Amino acid sequence: MDNLKHRKITRDGLDFYTNRSKGAAVKDALVKLLDHNPDAVIIAFSRFNYGKGPYSEYAIVESKSIPDLISLDRQLFEIMHADRRQKLVFDIDFKGENSPLEDAKAVLEAKFLNARFNISGSTQINKEMRDGKLKTFTKFSYHIILENYFASCNDALRKQMMVICLENKHLGFDETVYKKDGQMKFINQSKGDGRVQKYISGSENVLDHTVLHNIPEDAIDIATLNLPTAICNESKKRTRGCGVKSPKVKKNKMDVLQEYPKMDIPPPADFDFFDSEPIQLLAALPNHQRGHNWQISHQTCTRVARWCKLNGMSFTCFWNWNKQKDGSDEREVRYHNYWNGINLEKFPVDDKLVQQLLLFRVYDKSIQQTAPARKLIQSYN
Repeated sequence: MDNLKHRKITRDGLDFYTNRSKGAAVKDALVKLLDHNPDAVIIAFSRFNYGKGPYSEYAIVESKSIPDLISLDRQLFEIMHADRRQKLVFDIDFKGENSPLEDAKAVLEAKFLNARFNISGSTQINKEMRDGKLKTFTKFSYHIILENYFASCNDALRKQMMVICLENKHLGFDETVYKKDGQMKFINQSKGDGRVQKYISGSENVLDHTVLHNIPEDAIDIATLNLPTAICNESKKRTRGCGVKSPKVKKNKMDVLQEYPKMDIPPPADFDFFDSEPIQLLAALPNHQRGHNWQISHQTCTRVARWCKLNGMSFTCFWNWNKQKDGSDEREVRYHNYWNGINLEKFPVDDKLVQQLLLFRVYDKSIQQTAPARKLIQSYN
């Protein structure tokens, strides 16, 4: 690997490679080296606290060395290799007074029968200014591994798990972890901030708390389950559609866009417009309560409903977004009836409707930067 044109750093006897401005390029170069070595994996050492933007260093290690490496806190992260089988994993980040863990487990137990839970996590007391007052809250962070359920690859995992996460965001489920070759903190590790991912329950074998390792023979492939998915197959497309072209829209596009209030606000820190699935784009589209200055119209809500249906989403996914404006039972019944009667041939919708709203009506120009680029720029400001 000495021919890699990246900076090399030796840690704990391992050669890590990095390039602060092109971290993904380093990871991609190492992934190519693994094509003929199924017994090796990539791990990451991640830094978040140097004031110059987050970056990671990557190393190739033999799978058998993982238990020793993660026995101590070395700030190591597991890479969820896109082309490998992986256990079901859920990342919970929640701020509040009470832990959401039992409620989160109940959600998963209802969907995955007889699941074997391996859980690690941390809690931290924080203070922040809210409404002009200094308030104390607890940050709960959990990694939940379902040991006896797996997906054939990262793409298969993403399609199913993101729906579950977005339907349960109130419990802290994080849908942003299901990226190609994404990173998950190993058990016993921290981000250098003192919050160590400690054992909570389940197997005491650290490999059972990993995504890629120790998948049991009796594990169930989620492809055999009837789980809802709102994610399309063309996963390599940026600002994705679903391979289904909407009929031509007769109404002037600018008229449609101008019905939505102009906000010009900064995008969420972790939102990446260029690498988001339709369900993530929907979650990023504001829908304020009735009476708000930025309340959106009924016409816009129905167009978003048609866009959701065009992109293969369920009514539940749409309603979780739409009820932010008004979640009354009467309104839900009315929209459910509308949903069941949607005819995209008779009432077409632009397949880039939500993308256009986010780009031209909701967020400022920084939406045109990737999420890592925005974080880097913010760190210098």
